[in-house]
Amino acid sequence: MLHELTNTSIKCAELSKFPENANPYSHDAYHMGESIGTNAHIMFPNHDSEYCPYVIVINTVTGERIKVLFDNVKADYGNGITAIINAANGI
Repeated sequence: MLHELTNTSIKCAELSKFPENANPYSHDAYHMGESIGTNAHIMFPNHDSEYCPYVIVINTVTGERIKVLFDNVKADYGNGITAIINAANGI
């Protein structure tokens, strides 16, 4: 049985979709990440020695994305720098 998380420091936010079957780095030049399967990818804003405020989980087949936020980080955390880096790279 699936239960909704309540009273937890982990929250989720829905993000706009990427195109289906797209390379995530063609649409996000800021985040690092790795494939976790032929259909899934995780992206994040930090190195492993640094605090991780969130991860982005992508279904690369459908392009659907969610942001998993840790420790009450706001849903828009990281959006500004991502937009600046993407614009600088012409994305």
